[in-house]
Amino acid sequence: MEERGGKLAKFHAAVDTSALRSGMSAREIVGFLAAAAGLRPTEAPTTPAELLPAFTWESVSTTDRCVAWTAPKLTLRQDDARPPDRRD
Repeated sequence: MEERGGKLAKFHAAVDTSALRSGMSAREIVGFLAAAAGLRPTEAPTTPAELLPAFTWESVSTTDRCVAWTAPKLTLRQDDARPPDRRD
């Protein structure tokens, strides 16, 4: 989600995969996303194949999360509360 709670898109200056890969390995990106989704307790690097044996839909978080690109890494907002919809 972008800062206003909407779907992240290119017009929000979304970061493309080449920028992500310049600062994080594929395993680091997967680990970050797995932790953000509630599949792992930490952001330790991993692969999708390593996540499969323990995967259950019940472990996927239903909480909206807000991710920011703070080069060279992705960061997760500490508060899970979605910011109010600010229509500028």
